[in-house]
Amino acid sequence: ASSTGGLASGSANMVSVSARNLTIDGKGQSGGIRSSAFSGKPGKVAVVAEDDLVIRDTGLIAGGNLADLGVIEGLVGGQQSSIRVQTGSAQIIGRGDGSLTGIVGQSDAKIDLEVKGHLAMTHGDIQTSAFGGVRSGDVTVTAGSISIAEGRGIHSTAEKGSTGDAGTVFVTATDGMLSISGGGFIAANTWGQGNAGAVTVNAPSIRLEDGGGIETAVKGTSTGSAGSLTVTARDLTINRGSAISSSNLTERNTNGRAGDIIVLADRITVDAAGIGGTGIFSNAQCYGGYCSGGNVN
Repeated sequence: ASSTGGLASGSANMVSVSARNLTIDGKGQSGGIRSSAFSGKPGKVAVVAEDDLVIRDTGLIAGGNLADLGVIEGLVGGQQSSIRVQTGSAQIIGRGDGSLTGIVGQSDAKIDLEVKGHLAMTHGDIQTSAFGGVRSGDVTVTAGSISIAEGRGIHSTAEKGSTGDAGTVFVTATDGMLSISGGGFIAANTWGQGNAGAVTVNAPSIRLEDGGGIETAVKGTSTGSAGSLTVTARDLTINRGSAISSSNLTERNTNGRAGDIIVLADRITVDAAGIGGTGIFSNAQCYGGYCSGGNVN
């Protein structure tokens, strides 16, 4: 594992790792490759695995400014770090117990993952999140084909208590299928005062099944609005409780709006198999007042 960090007002350094095959096994202890700072300028992370990258069991590639975790108050934005990962193929295999395994950007750290072949995620995360006053970093994932399964996924989140927006999420499968199943998701959500980010997904074939989803949403007690959502594919299949959705699902937010949805596909197949919530939706379900949904095109 490699790590560099800055304390107090110090800055972190860049971490650069290159190998033909790279395995990061956290063994339940959140080990891995990271560059982070508590109050200075966070460093950058650059990882190249020519053939295969495997991240498992709380292994992490991580970076960003940690001040807005509540350790140090008064984080100032504009200190964005970046995490760039390039590999031939990638597997992210988590524990399934709520712990993090994958590529994680804290505060306004952005993520750029490029996989020539297949990206397989099971209980794994590629995520950015912010807890303070800065905007979450953007997430860009490009791979030949992508599979996301078992309740985790690719996402950017403005966490509860934050005032910044969630970042944008851009996911592309260049050659093959993008499949999302078992509650896996691609998402940009807000639980704070800021807005959810936009989500853009492109693939020749997209298949959502067994609760898989692509979403942008306003949740909890957030006062923000959901972002726009654009999905482009030749073939799009949505099965068994899966959905493409932009939603305002807040408890008291009467000003927030669900975002617009644009779906561009040659062929769309929806098979609910008797399970509700299957399809393409822009929802407004706030409680105690009036709120508006977005457009679906």
